[in-house]
Amino acid sequence: MRRPSTLRATVLVSALGAFCAFVSALITFTDGRSLLSSSLGLGPADGGALANSLLDAAYSTLESRAIISLVTVVVIVALTIAVRGGRTAARIGLTIMLPVAAATWVINAADSGVPGLLRGLDGLATVLAIIAVVLIWLPPNNRYARERKALREGR
Repeated sequence: MRRPSTLRATVLVSALGAFCAFVSALITFTDGRSLLSSSLGLGPADGGALANSLLDAAYSTLESRAIISLVTVVVIVALTIAVRGGRTAARIGLTIMLPVAAATWVINAADSGVPGLLRGLDGLATVLAIIAVVLIWLPPNNRYARERKALREGR
């Protein structure tokens, strides 16, 4: 039995969204502080105590969001792998997890204090998550899941 192209598209789109969120979190950990400093207009000479404490608070928030994003990415990748078989339980799990993850990503995308690169990646991840949720429940995927279940049960 051949996998429907809509199921392959679901896997591709959800994996691509998770990848965008992963890259955003990775950039946050590796270069987030300097990106924040640039986006806030702080140069090396602006190293006053107030500026540093503001930068520390902003980076701490950004770092916390990145950690949450990484956790959701791990769950999404696991569910995306499971969805390849068309199982309804995996599709339900991914349908629940994608909007939860998108909610965390949209917070970064909507926050004007977040550097543009991170906002763009999180915004793209959000759009891809929405597309994946729509793709998950298209009729060819439902038929494929029913046929696979019938084969497993020996009908």
